[in-house]
Amino acid sequence: MEVLKTWILGITAASIIVSAAAAIAPQGHMRSIVRFIGGLVLFISVISPLKDFNLEDMAFYQAQYRAEYEDYEEKLIFNSSAQIKLIIEDRTRTYILQKADSLQLDCDVTVITKAAKDAYPYPAEITGTYSGAESAAEELKRFIESELGVPKEKQKWNEKDG
Repeated sequence: MEVLKTWILGITAASIIVSAAAAIAPQGHMRSIVRFIGGLVLFISVISPLKDFNLEDMAFYQAQYRAEYEDYEEKLIFNSSAQIKLIIEDRTRTYILQKADSLQLDCDVTVITKAAKDAYPYPAEITGTYSGAESAAEELKRFIESELGVPKEKQKWNEKDG
């Protein structure tokens, strides 16, 4: 950061000096020479950091940047996957509770999702408790199997006490 500050100060100082020299130069051929030399001074001050430019350093910083970027990308994908998992679990739970309500079942449900590598999570297991008619509970289990693809073997239901 210090290098950038020094570079900007150098350009600013050169600009001020060149402007002052051009302002006090006499009209005619002499002013053109002063402007030309001033332009060269400004050009040199702008490109002066290139003399310290090292391609090996550039390659090192590029590799370091790429590693940091890949690490950040990995974290972002992991966080996104976790959020997608939570959203799918929550919406699936809501969907089941709405169906249970329409069947006049009082229930509480937990949805467990799984995901294949590089794929979205899907509902894999349902656990819950219910109170209401046994026939309505069986209909809810069939609904979950047909609509969500969770087989009855992966559904664990307990009847609520009372």
